[in-house]
Amino acid sequence: FLAENFVNGHAGYVGVAPTLTAGCNGTGQVTTGATDHSGTITGQNTAHTSCTLTFAQAWGVAPNCNVTGLNSPLTGAVTITTTTLQVNFASTTNFKWVYNCRGT
Repeated sequence: FLAENFVNGHAGYVGVAPTLTAGCNGTGQVTTGATDHSGTITGQNTAHTSCTLTFAQAWGVAPNCNVTGLNSPLTGAVTITTTTLQVNFASTTNFKWVYNCRGT
């Protein structure tokens, strides 16, 4: 369940945080306050080239998502399904990225 929440005049969402799998689970982190709509991810502390975020609740259709690498650029395609968002990047540790997803 997601609910729109206004704090100091800014819209945001509250809800259950997504989880990390494939390539960023283990020591990877989802920031506090992250939801299926937006958040910041830090990958695990061993080198990988991809990271998969699993939404807490499946979307009815794949959402439109904007994804940005923070400590290096993304490489290749970002793959979005109704249940996951996968990013690809050069082999690195602790890759940090942000996402913002909206329904289609």
